Amino acid sequence: MSSYSTCDAVVRLPPLSTILAFAMVVRLGSARRAAGELALTPSAVSHQIAKLEASLGAKLFSRSPRGLELTALGATYYQEISGALCSLAEATENLRSLVLR
Repeated sequence: MSSYSTCDAVVRLPPLSTILAFAMVVRLGSARRAAGELALTPSAVSHQIAKLEASLGAKLFSRSPRGLELTALGATYYQEISGALCSLAEATENLRSLVLR
């Protein structure tokens, strides 16, 4: 048995790629800009968002001629996951700084 703590909830998470695509769209304001940051096509980002919405059973964005607009549920979800994503980014940077020493 490992001495590391585990979180059984990790097994029930949607694919991390879908969460990252969602967070980038929210942060950057469009699927096109998120696609550029993620080295994906806008269509691929839209598919990731649709996959996340299907996994959660909730609409995170409403679609309009102006593009994607965050729903109230989407805003709540982003607010709740953004801290975890920042923690993940911080842990990654900490590791990189240890490796580069």
